[in-house]
Amino acid sequence: MKRRIDFWVCIALLAAASCSRSETKAPDLPVHVPVPWSYEGPAGPARWNKLDSEYATCGFGTTQSPIDIAKTTPSDLPDIEFHYQPSKLTLVNTGFGVDADISDGNSIDVAGQHFDLVRLQIHVPSEHSINGKLADAELQLIHQNAARELAVVAVLLHAGPEDTTLQDLWNNLPANSGESKVLVREVNPEEILPVQRRTFRYDGSKTVPPCDEIATWFVLRDGMHVSAGQLAAWTARFGPNNRPVQPLNHRMILEDTSSHR
Repeated sequence: MKRRIDFWVCIALLAAASCSRSETKAPDLPVHVPVPWSYEGPAGPARWNKLDSEYATCGFGTTQSPIDIAKTTPSDLPDIEFHYQPSKLTLVNTGFGVDADISDGNSIDVAGQHFDLVRLQIHVPSEHSINGKLADAELQLIHQNAARELAVVAVLLHAGPEDTTLQDLWNNLPANSGESKVLVREVNPEEILPVQRRTFRYDGSKTVPPCDEIATWFVLRDGMHVSAGQLAAWTARFGPNNRPVQPLNHRMILEDTSSHR
C-alpha cells in the first residue's frame, strides 16, 4: 500500500509542477519608443546618434545623405522609366514639414529594378548642395521596392515663378502636427518634374533618423521653380527642415551624360 500511495503522490507532484509551468508567462519584452528628434537645438542633427541607440547609423554610418555634389564621374547611365498617373495625395503634417502620401499606381523602373512611389517630401532649404551651394528647396519623391530598399528622386527648387501644383500643396497644408488633409484634385507627379531628367546618382541613406543606409539617390540636374511667397509661407509654418550635408567618404557620384530625356 505504501508503494501505491508514493506512486500517486509522485503523479500529483508532477501534475502540480506542470500546471505551475503552464501558468507562468514569459515576461513581455519592452516596446521601444523612439526618442523625439529635431532639426535644431539639443535634439538636432549633430546629436541624432546620441539620442537613441536606434539612431547610431546617423553618426557612424559611412554612406549618409545628403551630400554636396561636386566631383562627379561622367557615365552613360540607364534611364529612369517613370510610370506616373493622376493620383490622390494625402498631406500629413509631421511637425517638421509635410509628407504627401500618394495612392497606388505610380512607380519607376531603373536598371531592371522596380520601385513604387510611396511619398513626397519637401525640404526648405534643399538638403543636397551643388558645388557647396544649397537650392532654395528640395522635393523628394520616395520610392520603395519589395525588399524595402529606397530609390529617391530629388528635384532642386529655385526661387522664381510660382508653380501651380506646388501652390495646391501650399494652399492645403494641414495646420497642426498629426493632422492630414486629402487634396481635392488629383496630381500627376509628372507635373513636378523637369523636362530634362539627367541625374547625379550615388548610394546613400534616409536623411532622417534612423538614417538607414538603404537608399539610391537620383538628384536631377535640372530643377524647378518655387515662388518667394511659397518659400516664405513654408518657413513661417515649419522653419528650416534640412539635414546638413554629410561626408562623401569613399563614394563615387555618377553623372549621367546621356542626351535622352
